[in-house]
Amino acid sequence: MFDATEGVKLNEGEKVKWHNPSSNKYEIALYFNSSKDAKSGWYKAANIKPGATSTCIGIPTGRGETRYMRVGVVLSGTNYNNWNPNTSNPLEINIRLECNNSEPNIPASPPGPLLTPGGATDTGVVCPTRFSKVKLYGAQSSLPGATSVKVPDFSRYSAANATTAQKLDRSSYYEFENESKNGVAIRLLFTNDSRITNNSEIINYTTTIAAGGKSSKIKPAGNYVHFCDYNVPANVSSSWETKGKDICVRISKTTSPNFQVDCPEGFKITKVYDATVGINNLGDPGGDKNRIRIPDWMNYDLPQMHPNDNFGVRGQNITFRNLPQEKGGIPIRVLCYDTKLPSRDHSNLRATYITLAPGESKTILDFPGKYYTFCDWEYGLGGHKPYGESYNWRRGGRDYCFSHGTHLPPEGDPNGRCPSGYHKGRLFASTIPGRDSNGNVETKPNYDDDYESVACYKL
Repeated sequence: MFDATEGVKLNEGEKVKWHNPSSNKYEIALYFNSSKDAKSGWYKAANIKPGATSTCIGIPTGRGETRYMRVGVVLSGTNYNNWNPNTSNPLEINIRLECNNSEPNIPASPPGPLLTPGGATDTGVVCPTRFSKVKLYGAQSSLPGATSVKVPDFSRYSAANATTAQKLDRSSYYEFENESKNGVAIRLLFTNDSRITNNSEIINYTTTIAAGGKSSKIKPAGNYVHFCDYNVPANVSSSWETKGKDICVRISKTTSPNFQVDCPEGFKITKVYDATVGINNLGDPGGDKNRIRIPDWMNYDLPQMHPNDNFGVRGQNITFRNLPQEKGGIPIRVLCYDTKLPSRDHSNLRATYITLAPGESKTILDFPGKYYTFCDWEYGLGGHKPYGESYNWRRGGRDYCFSHGTHLPPEGDPNGRCPSGYHKGRLFASTIPGRDSNGNVETKPNYDDDYESVACYKL
């Protein structure tokens, strides 16, 4: 890259699109700094190929006022010796006022040295437009409280001592994209520390993204995000010490998510409530009556109950499937009720024994209640709290991705379900001739000799 001889002054807070006309024939890069005469510390905001237009770009923030921009020409391959800032034709760059400050600003990459004319070519990672260059650290140590999750030993990385994190707005939603050329899957580590150490609290670590993949819409759990690998062999990631591996990640603000779309495939959003009230376990087929905890409904608005109809699912076969831990799964308890709304004194609670560990699936035959909802099951045990303190889930409940619904068995299965509004009963063969109460001829089952037990129904 060559630094230009002129600085372009922008109004503070203004966002614009930059267009590189195809007639230029060169890819360009945009840099920002607080001083137009600075020889170092320029933040790269975008690369733009000939004929392309950047996304909306404003002045990089968080590192002081950066009010000046310079344009560099990307020199590589056959065009390296074809450009001279003193003798080549000037490049035309267009500014498009199409943003209205509505589109998200793109984070700038950390500053690096600019090359002067005649200097060596830049052999470092060059990120595509809208992507930022960030540091990736090797994940080789188990996370306390969740030993299946690997995170970096940051004492091995001198780069972690610098301010390498991306600052986030915790009131907004973001999408993260892992550029395909990175060639590795990544894990997002949310903290409140811009300089991450082994003593930093990793508030959330549940988002992983394959190479070329994109995250769902995320409201960040911390003020900063750092990056480590996901399932890269240690003999590979150890080669990144001590500076870390440079990769390209797109970080963009977005609209609030549609949870029906943004859950993993096969899951849908539901509400989970924090369990704080102690009671004896109910309905366990094995007779377990140990103390458990369920929600205090005084802490919540009307809870979300399933199904949302007037019939319920008593007697049907219901399948539940919990998120894997690496996708954000926490232990969940299913609460079965007789009515569509739980009573505050829990008098209509019928069963509490159904629990699911992260990644677990269960089909409950002959479901014991008409309606059900969800609460945590020993959330935070061992310090594992991917969704923060559970009291913060009140009064609306915690949005959580979960799979649940009626199980459809194969045709002829004796445990088959009934249509909505019906309950499963038993059918007995009529084999004994007799008469009804009016003297009419009828055939009746032989209850005494043919059947071990006969279910009765209260009418």
